[in-house]
Amino acid sequence: EVSAFWFRAAQRYPTCPCGGHLCNTFSCGTMRIVGGRFGGRVINPPRNLRARPTTDFAKENLFNVLGNLIDLFSGTGSISYEFISRGAAGVTSVEVNAVHHNFIRRTAAAFGMENLYAVRANVFLYLKSASKRFDVIFSDAPYDLEGSEQVVELVFERKLLRPGGCPALL
Repeated sequence: EVSAFWFRAAQRYPTCPCGGHLCNTFSCGTMRIVGGRFGGRVINPPRNLRARPTTDFAKENLFNVLGNLIDLFSGTGSISYEFISRGAAGVTSVEVNAVHHNFIRRTAAAFGMENLYAVRANVFLYLKSASKRFDVIFSDAPYDLEGSEQVVELVFERKLLRPGGCPALL
């Protein structure tokens, strides 16, 4: 049963530019945008980015609601790129790490993603001062980050999620 799953997955996801299957496992460091206008575009983050990737499988199941979105703890920005590629009205990508933030900004500019707004900020401080409301709030905090549960509290205290919106916390 497990091997049947991987066989279907290998058929569904084309071969990675490095030659391996199931790109986004980060064995090669290569990522790609899964669908939408920029679907198939390859993203090659520098090796010094310490972000953990979101798999193609998880990405495909995430993008049912589009509108104004926020991507917290953006890392490489792959979720932000995916939302833009699939037609999101705008994406705010919040990342505290300067190297990651600059990579997101440069990649968005290279792809012509004019409605992706990269913000270099501490997520917790950003949420405490945010006034804009979002249709989707995506948060994928680093595993070892203490206090990550505060994101949920801040989102609801500050009423940052629009009625009918979708909180996506991984």
